Amino acid sequence: TYLSQYIAGKYFNKRKVYQINPPDEGSTDISVFGKVIQREINSKEDVESGKSIRALKDVGKDSVFIFNDIELWWERSKGGLVVIEQILKIINRYGGKFFFIVNTNIHSFRYINRLTNFSDGFQKMLECEPFSAEELKDIVLFRHKSTGIKYRMDKRREDDISGWRQARLFARYFNYSKGNVGVALNAWISNIHAVSLSDKASELSVSKGTGLVQIKEPRIPNLDRLRHINSDWLLIIIQFILHKKMTLDKLERVAHLPKEEVVDQVNLLLRAGVILYSASRSRTRAVEGEEPQPEEVVYELNQFLRPHLVNDLVERGVL
Repeated sequence: TYLSQYIAGKYFNKRKVYQINPPDEGSTDISVFGKVIQREINSKEDVESGKSIRALKDVGKDSVFIFNDIELWWERSKGGLVVIEQILKIINRYGGKFFFIVNTNIHSFRYINRLTNFSDGFQKMLECEPFSAEELKDIVLFRHKSTGIKYRMDKRREDDISGWRQARLFARYFNYSKGNVGVALNAWISNIHAVSLSDKASELSVSKGTGLVQIKEPRIPNLDRLRHINSDWLLIIIQFILHKKMTLDKLERVAHLPKEEVVDQVNLLLRAGVILYSASRSRTRAVEGEEPQPEEVVYELNQFLRPHLVNDLVERGVL
């Protein structure tokens, strides 16, 4: 998503960039897709009946449309590709007038591409390669330094850590994250084990952010237990990798399982910490002051466990 935004901002007028984001739980409803486009382009035209193509006719030339998280616009179920097909129709219709950027995780893309001619609609495919240890260091430290807070590791302040010691630290982050920058950033935060507000850097103002965080090296967890996950759990986990976020009803459709079995498996995976409630959905509900119904609760894989599950399933040849 960041790469999509960067490309659009670097080469196009930022005021002409439109981001089409799916609902948190995803949707294969063509009217929902149309309303998202309508809201983004401020169109007054009725697009409830799949008229999202026509709604774009008045958008200025050389505009950019970014379709984020395509894995949330499809389902592995009957009629689950209608939005994907609509996106392809839009690209074919307006490819000469607008620039389109689509992003998704590689596993969902490969699956969708087996069911449709999805890749035929694009001039270029960019697969995000893993970052090197040096690149991870630059990104993580850039984010860290933007806080104005120093770190300490093994009783040494940030400024006193040697280049060799720092290189070893980020080699461990590379081994932990397999070069996935999102995983590395999350791991950096999770390895902060203490915060001190009294140890202030003299050159920093209080308003800019001061203090010290105690960090430790990331430890690769014992992944042997992943080899012993039962097949029922694996079926559910694979669906979460392909679809990112799901409600109970959606999971019932894509996994082709009885509702009672889906509820049992989800409760087990919740207790084991494999899946969690979607954070963004929870925040929305908290703001609205509503109590979600069980069927509306959105689940997703534990972000700290997800990369290890994906790597394990890739090694097995399942993904």
